[in-house]
Amino acid sequence: MENKTSKYLKYAIGEIFLVVIGIIIALQINNWNEQRKLKFDEQEALVNIKEDFTYNKKLLLDVINESEETMQSSLVMLNYTGKKPKPEREQYFDSLVNKVITSPYYYPRNGFLDDLINSGNLSIFRSVDLRNRLSSWKPLIDRVQARYVGLRDYQDGLINYIIEHGSWLNADAMMTFERDIEFPESGFDVDNRTMLLDLKFENMIENNAIYLDNYRGELINAQKLLDSILALIDGQMGTTQ
Repeated sequence: MENKTSKYLKYAIGEIFLVVIGIIIALQINNWNEQRKLKFDEQEALVNIKEDFTYNKKLLLDVINESEETMQSSLVMLNYTGKKPKPEREQYFDSLVNKVITSPYYYPRNGFLDDLINSGNLSIFRSVDLRNRLSSWKPLIDRVQARYVGLRDYQDGLINYIIEHGSWLNADAMMTFERDIEFPESGFDVDNRTMLLDLKFENMIENNAIYLDNYRGELINAQKLLDSILALIDGQMGTTQ
């Protein structure tokens, strides 16, 4: 009986051992499959994020360049104020008038990133640095847009000044390449260059350049963060570690 009992115990222990081994192997296979799925999902997410941020970079560079051109137009205009020599051609000055109130708006494509953040799935990215930088993107864009709102509010005042002291009709007549409308000259005896003799106009143009520079500064900060995000994405794409 003792021998039989011993054999049964050994057999039972062996069976238990095999069951435990089977469970461990099954768990390992399940864990391997889960890790493989997570890596696949991460790579897919990286592709989608890169596509959005590559688009965002192209758009951002265009907005930065246009903001720079608008700011430079304001600075050029300041070279003609007060007692300084005036532009020889009124048409040239009218083109500047139109340019100084041009404010390109930056509206990046953040749909996929928003979905990840709102669903709490930003942790799909193994890189902590990438997660942190992606989390910083939206707050930075909020600051960019706040700068834009301040700029537009200020430029509304500049537009109203020009409405009261100059001719938008003459200024718009110089922008036919951007519109399908061909404007005639104003029916009033007006020369927009007379605004250059007003100290208030000089101050408004100078402040306009300041607002534009502040806006451009935030755009450049966004460019730096965007470039770092794209670099981290490239470093993570295709990795299996």
